[in-house]
Amino acid sequence: MGTFWSIAWYYFLGKLAQTTTGMMILAKVLILYYPASDTILLSYSLFLLLHRSEEGDRSLRWRASQLVAGVGLSVFVVADFLFHLQQQAGTAVESPWIDLGRFLGLITIGIAACVGRFPRERGERQQRRSEEDLRNHLLNPLRGIFYSSLVWLFVVAIQNIVARDSLQQAIRPVLLLSALTVFGLVMVWQLALIERQIGTIREHMRVAQQQAKALEHLAQAKRYIEDQSQQIAEQKTELERGIEHLRNVQASLANGDFHARATLTHGTLWPLAANLNLMADRLARTLQDTQYAQHLLKTLAELSDAIDQGMPFDIPESCYDFPEMSQLVAALRVQELSSETAGRMPAMPSAPVNRATDGWLGRERT
Repeated sequence: MGTFWSIAWYYFLGKLAQTTTGMMILAKVLILYYPASDTILLSYSLFLLLHRSEEGDRSLRWRASQLVAGVGLSVFVVADFLFHLQQQAGTAVESPWIDLGRFLGLITIGIAACVGRFPRERGERQQRRSEEDLRNHLLNPLRGIFYSSLVWLFVVAIQNIVARDSLQQAIRPVLLLSALTVFGLVMVWQLALIERQIGTIREHMRVAQQQAKALEHLAQAKRYIEDQSQQIAEQKTELERGIEHLRNVQASLANGDFHARATLTHGTLWPLAANLNLMADRLARTLQDTQYAQHLLKTLAELSDAIDQGMPFDIPESCYDFPEMSQLVAALRVQELSSETAGRMPAMPSAPVNRATDGWLGRERT
């Protein structure tokens, strides 16, 4: 709007303001009002044509109403501007084309209202891709109007500066002020875009750093999980081997092999292996004690049979395997030995008493 107003000031509004000197302020305002308002309407019509809605669910029908309204305003503004231009120049004639332009502009604005009054349907949201394609192919070239108008304003300002005409010098302050304002706003807008882009780049860098850290933590967690999985697999393998070994040792013990022992020295199953070996040792000692007791009972039975045959009796040879039997023979006061066994049987020394067997023999005596 500032660009169009500045250009209009250079070509028409400035001259009109200089030619209305001596008039009343109200009259001068009314004379300048209509062309200035036409400039504003033209700017707004281009805004409707170039405006891009930020809403994602804006339908194609709603967008079409904006385009139709922009076209209608443009037609009406051009016709009205030509009428006021002829009127101020003193060449106004009854032209049906200007009236037709006004009429068509108003009719087009009414059509835009009719197009935009329909509600946006949910099914039209599927047309957003078509709307984007339409905007990319039809509206992007119109954006060149903005930059071309800035170039036009720059050329106009240069022409006004280098001009030596008194009229151009008179309108120069307003033109330069409006042009500098427009260029300043453009610079602020560009700086805002650059700052936004810089902020976007920083945000992307921050997100990238966070993603890199997250990926690093994820890699560390993955390595930790892999190490744990490997350790668990090794422990599982070791546990399976240990269980198989203990099962074999237990089967050997159950089959009577009391010399079988577990060879585990570490790991989770080591306490179980130690208890199994302890149980095997106790079973072996119990077996030895049982065999010793059975042998002793057999010897006692043979000695009892020899005593029952009467005095003197021969000491069975199995008694020689038990030094403790000498005490029993001495208790029975055996004085004579047979001639066969006298030379063969040595003097039985008094052997130390085995506590385990002595206790068992004591119970047998009782």
